[in-house]
Amino acid sequence: MAEFSIIEQQMLMQDLTDQQKMLFTSQYESVKKDRGTVLILSVLLGTLGVDRFMIGDLGMGLLKLFTFGLCGILWLIDIFTIRRKVDDLNRKNANEIYQGIKIISKSNQDHSNSLGKLDTENKIDKQSVGLTIHGYEEHYAMNPKIKVFRNSSLICEIGHHEQKNIEINEDCVLNFKLSFRTCQIAVRKNIDRHIFLATNRFTGGINAFASSDGNIDSVKKLIKANSVNNIIKSALLILVLGLLTLKLKGVI
Repeated sequence: MAEFSIIEQQMLMQDLTDQQKMLFTSQYESVKKDRGTVLILSVLLGTLGVDRFMIGDLGMGLLKLFTFGLCGILWLIDIFTIRRKVDDLNRKNANEIYQGIKIISKSNQDHSNSLGKLDTENKIDKQSVGLTIHGYEEHYAMNPKIKVFRNSSLICEIGHHEQKNIEINEDCVLNFKLSFRTCQIAVRKNIDRHIFLATNRFTGGINAFASSDGNIDSVKKLIKANSVNNIIKSALLILVLGLLTLKLKGVI
């Protein structure tokens, strides 16, 4: 298939709201693979399976690693096909993010409608709602603070295992910054009640996930799965670099 282009992304997002588009873009950018970068890795380190590890194909990556690209055969094949595999992966991830947004949107809309009926029946007037921001779970030797911004104004700083409660009066966009790494997420009043932050051990980036009260377990499972996947990738990358060093020194 052809490259997963900007036009195709826009066509995929055409029935999303502006805030959903921002959420889609934020999540997609955090998982998107650059076809040029992966191609360079395929040429330079393809015999060690680094290109396959980068696109999450652990099985073929290990096969190439322990057979030196199947004696160069898989290495040569991947040089000509790896960009298509990257495009397929980006397209798959984009569709999964899109489907996830639609499912969560429907679930949250049903939840919001239910709350709206209860509010009408009980004449509850909600001028503002509480939003809980949960700090990242990953542990580091020095646990840094993530800065939280709204409309370019610093709201708070949150660290490892911390929680901060803020009030929002309308739909808004929150921005998060850790050193030079940033991400943002659209927050919907009366729907999103929690923001979970997570760090990516493999890329060094940060991610934010919005959740209603009824969707917390699903979001936590997603974050945990991403964390385990990133740890595996980091361990494999260290293994590959170690073997490459030994190879260059002539040990193996």
